[in-house]
Amino acid sequence: MRAISASAVILMFCGSAIAAALPPPKAVPKISGSYTYQWIESCFNSDGGIAGVSHTAAVVNFDSTSGMATLNGFHAHGSPPVLDPISGTAAYSNTKTTLTLNGTVYEVFYGKVTKGIATSLTYIAVVDGDGDVKCSEQVQLIRQ
Repeated sequence: MRAISASAVILMFCGSAIAAALPPPKAVPKISGSYTYQWIESCFNSDGGIAGVSHTAAVVNFDSTSGMATLNGFHAHGSPPVLDPISGTAAYSNTKTTLTLNGTVYEVFYGKVTKGIATSLTYIAVVDGDGDVKCSEQVQLIRQ
């Protein structure tokens, strides 16, 4: 197992705290065009045991005119893990602090905004899984 230095751990946690303290953008950025997509989901039973972990790597095309996002990529899941193709289309909308995707509301942090379009963003939420399972979902998007 690779060791992580104390300074790297502090930077990771302080970086998150600093991002959470930053004010939202002055105007709502558009999410438009093609983005690489990295999704991580970690699910836990009510007793705290791990119920599952999955990852998706994809390209998502956001159409800001129609408010629709189309995803094409691969999804790793299960134990032992398997890799499956994944695709789909969902409605989306965003504010300065949230992204709503297919009815799920995520807390969002925007990176650089160029000509009103977010060039990167990250979003996160806790969602219900199957039965008594709760899952955290976190996504990173980088515009291509």
